[in-house]
Amino acid sequence: MKIKATEMLLLDDMHNVIELSKQFHEECEQGIAFNEKITYMNFLRVLKDIERTTSNVWVVYRDKEAIGWAYGFMSDILFSEDKEASLVYWYVVPKHRKSRAAFELLHTFQNWAKLSGAKRIIVGAGRVDHEEANSINKMFVNRGLARYGSTFYSDIKDK
Repeated sequence: MKIKATEMLLLDDMHNVIELSKQFHEECEQGIAFNEKITYMNFLRVLKDIERTTSNVWVVYRDKEAIGWAYGFMSDILFSEDKEASLVYWYVVPKHRKSRAAFELLHTFQNWAKLSGAKRIIVGAGRVDHEEANSINKMFVNRGLARYGSTFYSDIKDK
C-alpha cells in the first residue's frame, strides 16, 4: 500500500477531489450549501493555472484510490513584500486518518510553499475531535511548525 500526494494535474484528479469534497462537506460544512458547479469551476481554475503561484490543490492516493485532498494559497504579508502560504482546506477520508495521508498532504504543501517563495506557512486543522487534534498537533511539530495563536469561526446567521 503506497500513499503518495501529488498536485492535481489531470481532470481525473479533479473529479476525485470533487467527490472527496462532497464527503468533506457532508462531514464538516452542514451550514454551507454545496454547489457542484461552483466547486468544479474553482478547481478547474486551479487546474488551468500551470504556474500555481497563487493557489494549488493536492490529492493523496493510496495505490490508485483517492483518499484525501488539500487546497492552499499564497498571499501578501500585510506589512511586507514577503508572501505567506496558507493551507486552508484539507480532508482525509476517516478510515485513512491514521495513515500517512495527512502527512503527505502537508509535506507537498510545504514544498510548494518553499518553492513558491513563501516566507511563512500558516496551517490549521478545524472540525476534528480531540484525539485527531492531538495527532495533528504532533505532526505539525514534527514538520517544524510552531503554535501561532488560535483560530475560531462563526457561521453568520440570518435574524
